Amino acid sequence: MSRRFANFATHLAQLLKSKIGLLVLGFVLTTVCGAIINGMYANSTWKRDKRFELLKAELQKHDELLSDLTKILGTRTFRLQRVVWVTDPEPSPAPDTWQLNDEAKSRLNARWDDYYQSVVDWNVSYRNYAIKLRLLAGDEMADKFFVGDLSGARKSKAGTLCWQFEKCHDVVSRLKKKALASPLEREEQDVVQHDIDDLYNKVDDFVAQLYQRLGEKERSDDPFKESRK
Repeated sequence: MSRRFANFATHLAQLLKSKIGLLVLGFVLTTVCGAIINGMYANSTWKRDKRFELLKAELQKHDELLSDLTKILGTRTFRLQRVVWVTDPEPSPAPDTWQLNDEAKSRLNARWDDYYQSVVDWNVSYRNYAIKLRLLAGDEMADKFFVGDLSGARKSKAGTLCWQFEKCHDVVSRLKKKALASPLEREEQDVVQHDIDDLYNKVDDFVAQLYQRLGEKERSDDPFKESRK
């Protein structure tokens, strides 16, 4: 058996040394290596295409989050401002106290109803936005938007954007109730308007930070790497 194998090996070696043998060997090696290279290239191409599709889907989620969230933030803020505008006094010289007439009170109620529809939309959506922010922009941005109060009440933690909205809602609600029942005073109306201006600034700052955070994520070497601070 070993002699036959030795003879076979000798004939094979002679064949491989011949021109035909070298040609056959080159063909076999070229075919095998080509198949391996093609397989590696196909696998690399599939991974690259898959990554590209995932990145497009991720960017689409970023665009949707920015579009939807900025719209609901802007809507609630502006409608709250419109409520306060109804309580403004007549043009200068502005009095220290003034009373709304019946027509102004009617507009005040109408604008409050319009504003409150945005509150309903907000209450339905804000926890969903908090989850999306945590997944797409990281814990830091999510915590700036909403953190539940430790008291267990359905309130937001002080300093969050949701808490800022709750605060402004309460002060404007009190102003509205007083405007419907008694004269208004310049000092208290100025305080409410200051809170609204502060809300606008907080919203602008939050949206700017969100754009920056998502932009950094998109430009990173690995946009799918979990961003946890």
